[in-house]
Amino acid sequence: MPCFRTSPCQSRFVSVVVALALVCLFVAFAGAQTVSVIYNFDGSIGSNPLDITMTQGRDGQLYGTTLNGGTFGLGAIFKVTPGGKAALLHSFNGADGQNPWGGVALGSDGNFYGTAANGGSAGFGVIFKMTPNGAFSVLHSFQNDGVDGVFPISAPILASDNKFYGTTQSGGTNNAGAVYRLTLAGTVTIIYNLDSATGSYGAYSPTQSADGSLYIATLFGSSADCGSVLRISTTGVLSKSYSFDCAANGQNPGGPLIQGADGNFYGTTFNGGKFSAGVLFKLTKNLTNTVLHNFGSTLTEGTNPAGGVTQATDGKLYGLDSNGGTFGLGTIYGSSLSGSSNTLDNWSTAVAAQGQLAQHTKGPLYGVTYGGGTNDLGTVFSLNLGLPPFVALVRYQSKIGGTAQILGQGLTGTTSVTFNGVPATSFKVASDTYLTAVVPTGATTGPIVVTTPAGKLKSNKNFRITP
Repeated sequence: MPCFRTSPCQSRFVSVVVALALVCLFVAFAGAQTVSVIYNFDGSIGSNPLDITMTQGRDGQLYGTTLNGGTFGLGAIFKVTPGGKAALLHSFNGADGQNPWGGVALGSDGNFYGTAANGGSAGFGVIFKMTPNGAFSVLHSFQNDGVDGVFPISAPILASDNKFYGTTQSGGTNNAGAVYRLTLAGTVTIIYNLDSATGSYGAYSPTQSADGSLYIATLFGSSADCGSVLRISTTGVLSKSYSFDCAANGQNPGGPLIQGADGNFYGTTFNGGKFSAGVLFKLTKNLTNTVLHNFGSTLTEGTNPAGGVTQATDGKLYGLDSNGGTFGLGTIYGSSLSGSSNTLDNWSTAVAAQGQLAQHTKGPLYGVTYGGGTNDLGTVFSLNLGLPPFVALVRYQSKIGGTAQILGQGLTGTTSVTFNGVPATSFKVASDTYLTAVVPTGATTGPIVVTTPAGKLKSNKNFRITP
């Protein structure tokens, strides 16, 4: 089953054990819901993508990493079109890192930033930068020196201050993981050291709230040693923590948090809950927890959710279960914000689907499987819910006079860009999939709407005007 881990060579987490087999190529559902495998990994551009969220670039393609494969068999960075045409961008060779687990993040400079769990100058992992064309550079090699973090397995996130923030599973002054800050120039600073009392093993990317705080799910630590959620500032000050109880409230968060459109945070735990099969939970900004759904309530429901959830443009939450379902091999599920959950797909072969789904601006959601596919090396799949196209933003906040970076499709010929109804007096279409617009005087927090020759495209989240 998919697992939790502290590092590829530590044994506290259960090992990933999958029986690789073929996955059905097309599975249809009511309401025009369709699951389709769009790419089968064969090793040449990587194999076994693990715990990644696909990231859309300025070119409209999806970018990700694989744990293994590539030229040296040590992992790779790839891109794939929404239609399934894939290309290799970089093969890790050990010296520049190896075994990237967590995908990549798009920076405001158009480059991609990510981590490899191992390798680098000391063998404890690296932070890297890569251009869309594959030009690669190591920004930081982690050192096991009692100060630096080690074994990063998730991509950092781009925050409102135009800096990246990320976590490591181990290392730091307490050897329980660390939270780091990364500038676009490549400077890395440890801003917070995890500990067993409040939360340890920071396997997941932080989530930044609208007020600027970072919310971080940890796998272990806290009062019951079953994981926690921490709220810290971008300067590294801990202001609040929540401890999972190993029972009714869940155990071991199964992925990063998201902040929903209602301002609350949503996530999953891999274990715990009423049926000991994981829960879907809601946290307020003050970390008051409500269990929305207990997985495993029926014999055919999915169990052990892995990867957290994604809120799509229909307002619902979508995620992956690693076990359970009709065939006992996991499911794709959807849920309302109140916790009303339903199964969208049952994996009929052992594919170890895990990670957070990503919604492309064309409408469909995309994810990966660690195994399965025609070569037993994993797949990229899409989930088409019939949702319409929209525009997404590289960052969802700026001051008046700042620049909004907008991702979409069919942007050539755009005639207007509005910020909560206020027209931008200056915008530039760089390509059919990317444009920029200057935030106009009088703009207030709300959606961005781009008027294209094919119609209007609304942003999937509100754009926040900052002082």
